[in-house]
This record gives sequence, structure tokens and C-alpha cells, in this order.
Amino acid sequence: MDSDIPTQLLFMELKLISQEISKRLRHSIVSTTDDIYIHVTEEIKKSTAQLFDQAIDSKKRSLYK
Repeated sequence: MDSDIPTQLLFMELKLISQEISKRLRHSIVSTTDDIYIHVTEEIKKSTAQLFDQAIDSKKRSLYK
């Protein structure tokens, strides 16, 4: 499943961001932070879509060199 690696890395990075925010806010459980502060806005949706597009395009370029 090599083609899934960029997606997995993106999800890992996003989870690490949640963990860092949670730690700084002194929440004992990351889901508390997510439930209270993480709101899916149009900007977040767009930036996530762009990250996926970039990862997919990069993978395609490396496959078709």
C-alpha cells in the first residue's frame, strides 16, 4: 500500500497538531480539545484538499518519470 503513505503521513501530522494544542491547553484527553476547539471550516477543508492534491500529484510525478 505504498500509494497510501502520503495520506497516512497527513493524518499523523494532523493528529500531532491536535496533541500539541491539547498539551498546551492542559487538556488531559486530546478528544476534549478536538470536541471543543476543532471546527471544520471551509478554509480547513480547502487546505486539506490542497494537501491531498499535492501528495497525489507528487506521487504521480514520481511514478511516471
